Amino acid sequence: MRAVDTNVLVRLIARDDAKQVAAAESFAARGGWVSHLVLAETLWVLESVYELDAERCATTVDMLLNHRSLTLQDPEVVTAALSYAPLPKEVVTKEEDALRRITTTYGKRLLAR
Repeated sequence: MRAVDTNVLVRLIARDDAKQVAAAESFAARGGWVSHLVLAETLWVLESVYELDAERCATTVDMLLNHRSLTLQDPEVVTAALSYAPLPKEVVTKEEDALRRITTTYGKRLLAR
């Protein structure tokens, strides 16, 4: 089985250049293997260049896991890693805000003693 390059995955996902997308689809249609390194590089590009958030990156990985022609290295490890994907920013912000309020309240009570 042929190894898939980061550029191929990025083109399949971003679909931002019709000619390159066609070439990537043609390559992927014949089957390919995606290493952890290529997957990590692809996610880095999607986050830093295309500004995909963690939730969309996790959805992308899930789609790659179920791709008809691509095989991810150790798919069970990748699947397990998805359960550790970061929370969406709005959830983190709400939790940080709640923690900040609790900490402030607790600190005021300590100072009042």
